Amino acid sequence: MKKTFLLFMTGCIASFTFSQTFSDDFESYATGSYLGSSSPDWTTWSGTEGGAEDVQITDNNSSSGSGMIGELDEPIEELEFLNFIKKKFNANGVRHTKFLNKPIKKVAVCGGSGSFLLKNAIEKKADILITSDFKYHQFFEGNNKILIADIGHYESEQFTIELISDLLIKKFINFAIRKTSVYTNPINYL
Repeated sequence: MKKTFLLFMTGCIASFTFSQTFSDDFESYATGSYLGSSSPDWTTWSGTEGGAEDVQITDNNSSSGSGMIGELDEPIEELEFLNFIKKKFNANGVRHTKFLNKPIKKVAVCGGSGSFLLKNAIEKKADILITSDFKYHQFFEGNNKILIADIGHYESEQFTIELISDLLIKKFINFAIRKTSVYTNPINYL
């Protein structure tokens, strides 16, 4: 009995010792591109990217992820739309790229730090990406293909409490919900 237990424990320890955990942010890869050329962590056996050994990224089986894209019923001019989102998100300001002089129809949104979705928004032909936490040089990555609107981190996530609360109330009828009323934005504006 002791030998069996010892053998079992040795196997468990060995499996923990030799096991590896790997995670990757697959949501940041553009659909249609190849994994080898999209990631510094993945490669093919031969090292050739985009060939028969490489995997093409698809969203066929995706059912979740960051951000969303939708279309407005009617196109809106860029300045009017920026003023609209500034008011709706209670933002003290909106940092944005230069106007492209075309109306906004297709809108990409990601609460929080969504700069990693810029390529996806461009690929999906969104007219604007509304998110936050863009760094100075990241604004150049729009390449005059999309209007980037950085509304602020807190401002882009402030409605999450209400959304989750509404979802929980619908899913769990007898579940008591207590929402915070604490304002947690550490950023102030002059």
